[in-house]
Amino acid sequence: MTDGSESRALAADLVHRVLTGGAYSNVLVRNETGPLPRQDARFVHRLVYTVLRFLPRLDHTIAAYADRPKDRIDPITLDGLRVGAAELLVLESSPYGAVDAAVDAVRLRGAPRATGFVNAV
Repeated sequence: MTDGSESRALAADLVHRVLTGGAYSNVLVRNETGPLPRQDARFVHRLVYTVLRFLPRLDHTIAAYADRPKDRIDPITLDGLRVGAAELLVLESSPYGAVDAAVDAVRLRGAPRATGFVNAV
């Protein structure tokens, strides 16, 4: 997995599993990233833990820019937005790259109709 969008999609999926399924982040992230190349695994770790650490700030920012309440945003889309927001606000990634990768990650996770919304937010 060397495509950044795939790493972001995995990170969004792991965030979702921690927040909704009660999975232990340390066990889940370690198990799911074990087979990945070291650089990809580190990137996924960094994204997941950044989202979990800054979740209230990220959700507040998403709410400020989204045209609907958080509870009306599809979970796949919301988790993709969280990963993208973490990159932009905390990790200070390139804005164009982070947005493009967040859009691709949402598409990879099965929500192609949400890509325009993700791009807009």
